[in-house]
Amino acid sequence: ALVVGLVNRAILGFVGATLGVVSTILLVVGAGPQITPTTTLLDILGYAGLGAGIILLLRVVLAAVRESP
Repeated sequence: ALVVGLVNRAILGFVGATLGVVSTILLVVGAGPQITPTTTLLDILGYAGLGAGIILLLRVVLAAVRESP
């Protein structure tokens, strides 16, 4: 059970970090179809991905804090 929990946290941390990096790249690109005059589709996807990545990383942190003695 301990190994499964550690592997689960490692995978969630990796996915959250990867999602954050990819989302940052989407925000930096600056191209893409315009949704409004100032917002592109890549901006929306980038910010949504950053939010999801932060939530995943916070889940990993909270699981580690909850389990520590």
